[in-house]
Amino acid sequence: MADPAIQTFCCFNPGKRAKPALLALTEFNSLNYNTVCLVSSFIGMAGAIYQILHKKDYFHKHRLVSLLCGRGRKIILWLAFADLLASLGVFVRSIVKLNDNFVNRMDESDSTFLFCMIFSVWTQYFYCVTWMWTLCYTVDMCLAVRDRQSYPTIYHLFCWLLPAVLTAGGLTLLYYPNASCIDPTSQSLLDRVLPNYFATYLPVLAVMLANPLLYWHVAKHLQRVISSGLGQWTNKERSVVESVHRTFALVNVLFYICWLPNLISAVLVWIWPTPQLTFVVTLWYLMAIVNPLQAAFNCIVYSSFSSKMNVPWYPVDHPPIETTPLLSTNTSSDEGPL
Repeated sequence: MADPAIQTFCCFNPGKRAKPALLALTEFNSLNYNTVCLVSSFIGMAGAIYQILHKKDYFHKHRLVSLLCGRGRKIILWLAFADLLASLGVFVRSIVKLNDNFVNRMDESDSTFLFCMIFSVWTQYFYCVTWMWTLCYTVDMCLAVRDRQSYPTIYHLFCWLLPAVLTAGGLTLLYYPNASCIDPTSQSLLDRVLPNYFATYLPVLAVMLANPLLYWHVAKHLQRVISSGLGQWTNKERSVVESVHRTFALVNVLFYICWLPNLISAVLVWIWPTPQLTFVVTLWYLMAIVNPLQAAFNCIVYSSFSSKMNVPWYPVDHPPIETTPLLSTNTSSDEGPL
């Protein structure tokens, strides 16, 4: 999972501290916790791989709907790729921590700290990339419904460089100049830990706030364009628009399911001086389940986008049949052809 608590845990030496709030961090090395991470990350990798390999092109008689699916597919592939690498980081980390030799050598801070830091950077970076691609997908849908061009170069710069800056900035302040980031005698705890929380969760919060508004704009504009472009509003057109509404709503709901527990945990750390450890550990387990499953959820919702919009779809190698009430009226009129 991508959470500053795990990143802070890299600094933790259980042999030198005995406070209950800090000892709760040892749960990250427990058999149960890492087994949950292993299973959920494996499912996430399977979903991401399926999303990357699964290709099925469709052509809709309305050009705008086809454009939405075609442009969205390119972004979804990069989203799935980032999901795959993020889940892979959780998977490898869990396998290593399930090794008894690793747990027994926890007091040897050099090797364990380096391992923990590398995979903290890995998972944090690629999960942040997935958040940015999720936002770019929505932005591109807004451009598509307005018949404006896509900006793939800008998307790539935004999705790969911004997470690098945020991850490097937050974790550098956390780990530099020494690994005592949760030692009360070291440099100010607030100065070292709090910036990493902001670097981690401000992008999540931005996506949570922006995506519902952008999707609402897309669905509203799509309905207006389809009805005016075809000159009719029948059950077929209504079915297409409703499927878009359902898909966009599901995207938002699943994103909230995956990352809202992380935000709750982060808020509790700073506003609840003595949180119930049982509740916090329960949140950690919930995050261990839903964070890696984001890849599987994305596979389900994005792969079904085309199949849900099934009235009427035509394979790419069969061009759509153009039939509208207007053409039917002209051919049946008494005036004859012009």
